[in-house]
Order: sequence, then structure tokens, then C-alpha cells
Amino acid sequence: MLPLSPEAFASLVAAEVLHGLAGVPRGYLDKGAYIWVRWQQGVVGRDGPNGAQVDDVLALAMRRLGDFQGGAFACIENRVALRLLGLALDALRARTRHRVAQGVEATETRHETPPEWQGVADGLLEALSRVTLSGLALPGGGRQ
Repeated sequence: MLPLSPEAFASLVAAEVLHGLAGVPRGYLDKGAYIWVRWQQGVVGRDGPNGAQVDDVLALAMRRLGDFQGGAFACIENRVALRLLGLALDALRARTRHRVAQGVEATETRHETPPEWQGVADGLLEALSRVTLSGLALPGGGRQ
């Protein structure tokens, strides 16, 4: 394969963005301010790995926050974010365990959440619904 010129590369990226924004296939390419994610399309077991999964993005964010915690940007807010992202990964891993146990992993079949897990999840969601961090007062009377 010949290297692409900057113009050809920009054209290719623009075509992919338009393709993704048109929704064909849905969720193919999401564009944030400075991030591009090619999401997994279809089931890995059937379609093979072809993009990022939510777990991958959460793990990457955790790694970045962990880097902050090891340096000058260490703070309690990062610790809270790391814990919450860790809980999100735990929930997604539990989902995979449930799907495997029910024989529906690598399919598009919905799984059933086990009752004991449902109880824990309901309690956690209830507790989290009463928490907000964005409205906390800042020193000096300011608001976030």
C-alpha cells in the first residue's frame, strides 16, 4: 500500500466521518472534541473484533486518571472518578459473566440479570441517585 498524501488522508477521514454521521452503519464513528472512536460493530464472536468496546474506553480513561494520580495532578476528585469508572467496568464484566452463564454471550440475545445482582444494583443506583458533585460550593463562595 502506498503512503497517502495529507490531502488524500484528509479526504479519507472526511468520507469516514460523513459515513459515520450518516448513521450507516449506526455508531460507526463518533467524533468528540479531540477523540475519534471506531466502535465495535456486531458481535465479536460472530463478526470478529473490529472496533473499540465501552470497556476499552473506560479502561483507557482509568489509565489516564491513574497517570494523573501518580504526579502533580493527584487529587480526591480523580480518586472518586477512578472508583466510579472501576464500578462501571465491574458492572460490564458482571454482564459478560451473566451472558456466558446463560449461554447468550456472542449473540444478540438479551440476558436475564440474576435477582441477587439486581438487588445490589438497585441499591447502588438508589444511593447514587441522591449524589451530585457538580453543584458543590467552591472555597470563597463560588460554585462549580
